[in-house]
Amino acid sequence: MQFVVYQQIQIFFYSMLCGVIIGIVNEPFRFLRYAGFNSKTEIFIQDILFMLINALITFFFTLCFNKGEFRFFILLGETSGFILFRYSIGMMTGYIFKFVFSFIRKISVAVKNTLSFVLSKIYKTIRFILSKLPLFNKVKKFSCHKGKLYCIIIKSANIFRR
Repeated sequence: MQFVVYQQIQIFFYSMLCGVIIGIVNEPFRFLRYAGFNSKTEIFIQDILFMLINALITFFFTLCFNKGEFRFFILLGETSGFILFRYSIGMMTGYIFKFVFSFIRKISVAVKNTLSFVLSKIYKTIRFILSKLPLFNKVKKFSCHKGKLYCIIIKSANIFRR
């Protein structure tokens, strides 16, 4: 079945709208990459998921609007819609993602430095307190020539300190 020219133009503009929808679907994947999920396997999985979702969107679009016939102008419309979205709203969301994650990184570094400082002070305080207790001092090794009772006490204290 042939479409008249105005129907093809209408399908082209709807395919541009479909390209914008594909751009919106791409945003969570960009968000994940800005978040740091960008190892080779993670990118591979994200790309496969994006291509599957993109293929399903294109399939259902051609099924609904063009009776299942895929034409070149549909692909051109989707690509141009995606590019228009990417270089308009997508640029703004990219700046927002960068700002948010740089802010989160600064906060996490500050929290990490504060925690390490506080924990090191606590560790040094506990270590100082334990060093003042006689139970946790280093024991000098004495020979057991002075008497059996003294030798038993020294050996038991050494075992207890370990």
